Amino acid sequence: MLGSVFTNYGSFQERDAAGNQVGSFSANDIALTLGYATELEKGVHVGGAAKVIYSSIAGYSSTGIAFDAGVLYLVPNTRSHSVPASGISVSNCHPTTLHASGFPLMWHWEHPSPRKASRLCLHLGIHRLAEDAGTVADRFRAFSVGGEFTVSPSVALRFGYDNAQRRDLKNRIVV
Repeated sequence: MLGSVFTNYGSFQERDAAGNQVGSFSANDIALTLGYATELEKGVHVGGAAKVIYSSIAGYSSTGIAFDAGVLYLVPNTRSHSVPASGISVSNCHPTTLHASGFPLMWHWEHPSPRKASRLCLHLGIHRLAEDAGTVADRFRAFSVGGEFTVSPSVALRFGYDNAQRRDLKNRIVV
């Protein structure tokens, strides 16, 4: 698998300490990915990917590499109306830290009939594992949960909660 992602964050106003506009700058991210996946045995799929990442903002830039790996298990169809699956993946492992920045778990159930397109996919992610934390429990406070329920081929309902983002925004509120 080959993939690429380009994100242009647009143009921003550059200001000095007094708040006067002194120019503008832009920010961009590019990621190039090479991945491979295979079925080890019936129902057990594994895969991995390597990424080269380039970021730039206001004339500064950095380049790095990261790795992803995952396992997906498709539970044998024991009932005619569902195909449960379970998976786990580690994302954005950087070779110099040997830590994962994300550890998402995924479960989904899918109706095998083409007439009924209902599917439920649930996600639990534990993030920022490479950051220093006071205790082991503190490492697991940066988590997210979410899901997607596919009602039809053109309609999906999504929900989610990101505890790390909630904590970050709570800490930035100035009264």
